[in-house]
Amino acid sequence: MILNFTNFQRGLLSLALILFHFAVSAQAPAGYYDNAAGKSGEELKAALYNIIKGHVEYPYSSSSTDVWDILKETDRDPNNPQNVIGLYSNFSMDAAAEYNNGDGWNREHVWAQSRGDFGTSPGPGTDVHHLRATDISTNSARGNRTFAESDVPYIDGSGTYQGATGSFTSYDQSTWEPRAEVKGDVARMIFYMATRYEGFEGEPDLEIVEYIPSLSDKAPYHGKLSDLLAWHAEDPVSSLELQRNDIIYGYQQNRNPFIDHPEYVTLIWGEGTPNPQEPYFTSTPVTNVREGDLYTYNITAAGGEGSLSIVATQIPAWLTLTNQGSGMAELSGTPSAMDEGNFDIELTLTDGISTVTQVYVLTVLPASTGGGLAEELFISEYVEGSSFNKAIEIANFTGAAVDLSTYTLKKQTNGAGDWSGGIVLSGMLADGDVYVIAHSSASADVQAQADILTGSTEVNFNGNDAVALFKSDVLLDIVGVFNDASVFAQDVTLVRKSTITSPNTVYTVSEWDTYAKDTFTDLGRHTLDAPVDVPYFTSVPVDTVQAGSLYTYNVTAEGGEDTLSIVATQIPAWLTLTNQGS
Repeated sequence: MILNFTNFQRGLLSLALILFHFAVSAQAPAGYYDNAAGKSGEELKAALYNIIKGHVEYPYSSSSTDVWDILKETDRDPNNPQNVIGLYSNFSMDAAAEYNNGDGWNREHVWAQSRGDFGTSPGPGTDVHHLRATDISTNSARGNRTFAESDVPYIDGSGTYQGATGSFTSYDQSTWEPRAEVKGDVARMIFYMATRYEGFEGEPDLEIVEYIPSLSDKAPYHGKLSDLLAWHAEDPVSSLELQRNDIIYGYQQNRNPFIDHPEYVTLIWGEGTPNPQEPYFTSTPVTNVREGDLYTYNITAAGGEGSLSIVATQIPAWLTLTNQGSGMAELSGTPSAMDEGNFDIELTLTDGISTVTQVYVLTVLPASTGGGLAEELFISEYVEGSSFNKAIEIANFTGAAVDLSTYTLKKQTNGAGDWSGGIVLSGMLADGDVYVIAHSSASADVQAQADILTGSTEVNFNGNDAVALFKSDVLLDIVGVFNDASVFAQDVTLVRKSTITSPNTVYTVSEWDTYAKDTFTDLGRHTLDAPVDVPYFTSVPVDTVQAGSLYTYNVTAEGGEDTLSIVATQIPAWLTLTNQGS
C-alpha cells in the first residue's frame, strides 16, 4: 500500500507521533527507584548511578534521529510549537534553523564540554539531560563559566536574537548565573551529570566543587556547589521540567532522579556546603607562567575528618611543593628557557581517610619581550583551517595588564553588510600574554590554547570574512578587507610578523607570515623582536657649582648602532661642550 499525504496530513501525523511518544513515557516505571530507597550520601549516589547508567545514546549530528531532533521536542516553546526556547535568554527561536551559519540556535552543554574534555562524542557529549537549546551569542557568553552568583546583567547585543536575558555574568570572575526561572533546572542537570558519570567504562568522573575553576582548567569539575544547592531550593521543579524528563526518558530510557525526587539532592550533598567528611580544594590553580618568572600557586583546602595533607603527585622538576599544614600549601618555582610548553599538574589532598585530586595544565610561556613595545592590543594570529579549526589570537605588549572588558571581536560576513554584534572579551590580559578565541568544535590542539570556546559567527569565517578588534566600539585592528568579498586567507594560518608592534585599521598583507592549513605551532603565544638598540646616557649630571669655581661634567654615553655624537642644545654662555668622541 502506498500512502500519500498532504502537508496538513503530514503535520497531523507528526503531531500524533509526538503525542503517542509522550503518552507512553509520561512517568517513571513502577519500582524504578526501589534500589535507592532508604539510602543517603555516597550510597544513594551509587544506587542512582546503577539505575540511570547505560542509557540509549544518540549521535550529536546525524541524518537519523540526533540530539537536534530530541531538543526540538524537549525545549519546544509552549506558545509556538515551531520554535524552541533559549535556556539562558528565554528567546523563542525558529526550531528549523539548526545553527544555520550562526543565524539560528545551537546546543548548549550545561556541564561544559571542557570540564572533563569529553567533546560531543556519544556519552556525556550527547546526553540530552544536560543539553539545551540556546541562543548562539548568549551561549558564547556563557562559554565554560562556572555556575555561581554573579552581578553583571547579560544583555545580548549580537546575532539573530537580542535583548535582555535575565542571566548574569561577572567581569572579575569566570562565573555565570542563569535567569531565575531556570536556576533550579541548571542545578539539577549538574547534579544528574555528577551522578551519571562516575569514571567507569571509559567515561569521565564528573564531580561538583566549591571553588571556581579557571577557564583553561580541563579537570572534570564543575561548581559552585553551595550556589547550585541554593538554586535547587529557590527554583523548585516545574511542570515543564517534569515534561522534559519524560520526553528524554522516552528516548534515552533513563531519567534525571533529581527531578523525580528533589529530596535526593540534600540526601547526597547536604544543605548548602560540601560534605564536611570529604576534603576538597578551595583554591583555583594558576595556569601559566613566563620563562624566568617565579610561579606561585597558593593551595588551600577544607573539609575532611582529620589533618589535611597536600602532596604533588605529578609536577615538573623545576617546581617544589611546600606543605604549610592546616590545608595550605605553596607550589612554586622558576622555569628556564628549556621549560617552555605544557605540564600536567596533579595535586593530591587527603585527610587520611578520603583522597581527592586536583588536575590542571600549567603552560610555560616564552619570556616576555614586551616592555611596553606596543601602545595597544593587536591581532597576532588568524587560523582558518579545516572544518571548524578557526581561531583568533590577540596579543598584549603594552607593558602592563589590560582590562579586556572594553574590547570586542566582530566579523563581517562574506564582505557585505554590517559588523556582527561581536564577542565581548572579559578578564585581565597580562603584559606579554595572548588571548585566544576559538571555535568550540575545533581540534583538541586548538581548544587547548583557547581562552574562549564558542560557536558564534565571529569564529565561523571562511577566508573572505573580515575579522576585527574593536575598543569601545571603535575599530582598532583588522584581518581582511571590509566590504570586499574577495578571498584573502582561506585554508591558511596567518601570524603577525615579529616586527609589527601596533594594530592597523587597514589590512596590510606584508604584516603577516603565511603558514599551511592547520598549522597551530604558534597559537597561544607570540613574540616581538627586541627593540633596536638605542643610545643612552650613562653619566649622572653634576647639578651644582660654586660661583667662581670651575664646573666640570664628564658626559658619557653608550648604545646605539653607529658613532655617538653629543651636542649641547641648550647651555648658558659661560659653558662649553667639548665632544671627545667614542
